Amino acid sequence: MRFLVATFFLCCALPTVAGQAQYKYQLKSDWPLGSTRMQDSGARSNIPFDKPYGELSAEQQARLKAPYEAMGEGDEPPYPLEGIKGVWTQLMKASDYLREYGELRIVVDVDAAGKATAAHVYSTPGKNTSDYMTAVLLRERYKPALCAGTPCAQQYLFTAQWSRK
Repeated sequence: MRFLVATFFLCCALPTVAGQAQYKYQLKSDWPLGSTRMQDSGARSNIPFDKPYGELSAEQQARLKAPYEAMGEGDEPPYPLEGIKGVWTQLMKASDYLREYGELRIVVDVDAAGKATAAHVYSTPGKNTSDYMTAVLLRERYKPALCAGTPCAQQYLFTAQWSRK
């Protein structure tokens, strides 16, 4: 199984201080606004929230491949089957309820059939958030990774950062 490079950075993470204009896509909440920054501004990304991997542009796919070691032309990372909207919606709701703020990094082991088999938390704003999001990510269905065009087991990185207003 391929491992992620030491730097766990994914371009679809929320910005901390960086300019917000660089994020092309936004996911707004459809429930009443709470007091968290995430609720007020929603999630922002360079990757569309509602598109599966196959519908992403070559540039967007390259952004998703960037944290992985040496991915060739026929290689693809695992990715939520219907896009990242469902996962991010769950995180936004959890953030408003749990009131834990900071960075979240979870690496999910995905088998060759696209089933999540384990999750590893590398950074968390709190135990409640990591427990909840680990459960969400383990229930998610994934497009399996491709190694030289063949489905293979690999890891999926989910990372986010948010703060209070």
